[in-house]
Amino acid sequence: MIPKQHGAWGMLFVPFVAGASLGGWQIWHLPALAGWLLLYLAIYPLLLALKTKRRRHMYLRWAGGYAVGAIALLAVPLAVRPQLFLCGVVMLPLFAVNMWYARRNDERAFGNDSAAVAALCLGGPTAYVIGTGGSYDQRAFMLWFIFVLFFLGSIFFVKTMIRKRDNRVFRLLSWVYHITVPLTLATAGFVFLAIAYVPSLVRALVMPGRELSIKTVGLTETANLLLFVGLVLLAFR
Repeated sequence: MIPKQHGAWGMLFVPFVAGASLGGWQIWHLPALAGWLLLYLAIYPLLLALKTKRRRHMYLRWAGGYAVGAIALLAVPLAVRPQLFLCGVVMLPLFAVNMWYARRNDERAFGNDSAAVAALCLGGPTAYVIGTGGSYDQRAFMLWFIFVLFFLGSIFFVKTMIRKRDNRVFRLLSWVYHITVPLTLATAGFVFLAIAYVPSLVRALVMPGRELSIKTVGLTETANLLLFVGLVLLAFR
């Protein structure tokens, strides 16, 4: 059983790869990445089981199978880097938020999306700490934070292009968000990181209102994500 949220794959893998690239790739990243993937796959049928009684046993079997594999694989990096348990502790309340929205059958709510983004972006500091073998320093926190900011902006953008394309208030909120993020970072002294958000700002200002297919919107976001990652890695160097 594979999740249907195509945009979540970027949130799952890209912060992890960026964190490993900055922290230094280690052999422990292989079981960590595989376990991270299985953990994500386990959450999807579990949330489906919370939503409906129909085929609940099937969903729970899928969730259980994925969870067993995730635990077995993640046990390896956890044994080597016990400090990784902190990410698990942080993830629990975020997952609880997703469960609450699933029970209400309201997964498209912005609060649910935000909690999912915050949880998936933990892959960044996780991979970073595996690479450095140290603690959660400022870089680890910033790595999580900047990806959360990016993907929240992506949520704003996609909603203004599809489900809220005729909602002028939401479009205005998207503009305010995309302007505020780089401006705040630049003011705080993170000029190079602020530059990484400029392409997102441009597409948020220019593209809403255009008649574009979902595929085109998705490809645009993929290209924007790759550009963002490249700029972030340069900024951290």
